[in-house]
Amino acid sequence: MLTILAWPPSLVSICIGALPAWADYFTVEAVLVTIQGVLSFCADVLNIGRPSIFHVLDRCLALTLTGLQLLKFAVILPPWMSRGELAFVWLGIAVGIYCKVQGYNAILHKQMERFRTWHIWWHFVMPLAIGAWHGGRWL
Repeated sequence: MLTILAWPPSLVSICIGALPAWADYFTVEAVLVTIQGVLSFCADVLNIGRPSIFHVLDRCLALTLTGLQLLKFAVILPPWMSRGELAFVWLGIAVGIYCKVQGYNAILHKQMERFRTWHIWWHFVMPLAIGAWHGGRWL
């Protein structure tokens, strides 16, 4: 089991140095993902097509969590992952980001149905790839 104590001290100070002693990276990530789920629901379901602070909060936290995934799979976890695992996860991340960019392009061209399709894929591709990797590690 990978714990915060197994990380090199320099990574601990860079990644979570400002966190309270009880909080490790994975606990904070789990809390943020839970909050993200609520914000995303409020933005994409309850307030779709209407101005709302939830859209801003959803985007900000989604960007933060995506950045944390990049950090986690580029710096923190690779020493404990095989090349195949890294390729699988990075493919999921790349496809997820592609979906996000396509959704953004659809907004720029005022293509709501195209945006909706790409936005749904954005919500599923990266989480499913990373979740599948996590599930595979437990087997």
